[in-house]
Amino acid sequence: MGTQLNLDSYPSLLANYTVQWTCPEYLTTPTGIPQHEELLFTDDIYPLERDGFTFTPVGKLLSITPSTSSIRGATNSITLTLSGIPDTEIGAVLYSNIKGNIVRIKRYLWDSETAQIQLPSVGSVQGRFFGYIESYSVDDDYDYYGRSQTVSLTLNLNSWVDYLSNNFNARQTNSESMKENFPDDTSFDRVSALKDTEFNFGAPRSQATTNGRTTRPISGSGGVWV
Repeated sequence: MGTQLNLDSYPSLLANYTVQWTCPEYLTTPTGIPQHEELLFTDDIYPLERDGFTFTPVGKLLSITPSTSSIRGATNSITLTLSGIPDTEIGAVLYSNIKGNIVRIKRYLWDSETAQIQLPSVGSVQGRFFGYIESYSVDDDYDYYGRSQTVSLTLNLNSWVDYLSNNFNARQTNSESMKENFPDDTSFDRVSALKDTEFNFGAPRSQATTNGRTTRPISGSGGVWV
């Protein structure tokens, strides 16, 4: 168990969140080349340098719904909203492959009287959420009278625990896939020869099938080898 945090000597605290959004296929134009990007932002009003990254301050434009607090890993979902997205970044939202991207949210505590001075008793970081983007939506709010437009991006995030609890293993029905885990297994070696083969079960021996293939003759009544 971790050391209990003693905050008796601090009359007030500030909490800031950092978001690290990993986008392996980041695009700003529909015909561009996908790039790996780490999208970094914080709800602080100053740039925050932590964990070797510099997080862009967005202040109150970042909104994160509460998450479940539990001793054990819990399957839960949260919503992350970014408001005031510039026109230059709207294309990146529309063209990039967003679903399934990993998102890490962390929290830092500060002494409000000495802002930007991290409390030594808190440690380097407190994990808040680790999961992936299940779905997203883009909302366009236009103020007719004020002649202003606000674009918001809402990410629906599922916990990584939920992903692991529904994980399953499978492989293809071919020799290569089988031998990745069982090199000496030959049970799938004949599958490639059966690919796209049509079997006319119960037909007389040597009767041609519809695709021009001829069944192999066997002794006894009608049928084919499989």
